[in-house]
Amino acid sequence: MSVGAPEIIVILLVALIVLGPSKLPEAARSVGKAMAEFRRVTAGFQAEVRDALQDPVSAAPPAPSSAPEVSVEPVHVPPPQPPAASVPPPVSPEIVPLAPPTVEAPPAARDPQVPPEPTAH
Repeated sequence: MSVGAPEIIVILLVALIVLGPSKLPEAARSVGKAMAEFRRVTAGFQAEVRDALQDPVSAAPPAPSSAPEVSVEPVHVPPPQPPAASVPPPVSPEIVPLAPPTVEAPPAARDPQVPPEPTAH
């Protein structure tokens, strides 16, 4: 719906009759300020919706920062290397080596009351 020149003339004549010649300029200024504020708000809303539809990831406005922006170039990080061939851990000094095997003594040597057996030469 568009408002043409005849409609605008009728609206101005009615406003002149209702408000009078002294208050008409003040009312026109108020209407003009309200229209300008309405256009500013709708333009901001349209811009936010347009930005949100174009890039949903960055829909949130950036946080204000007092520091200057710094561009950072990507750095190549090599992939981690596999560990070296497994080496057995070193022997700890607290480990005591095994004692040599013991030779069992004959029963006579174990029991002092049993006389030793005679040996043949």
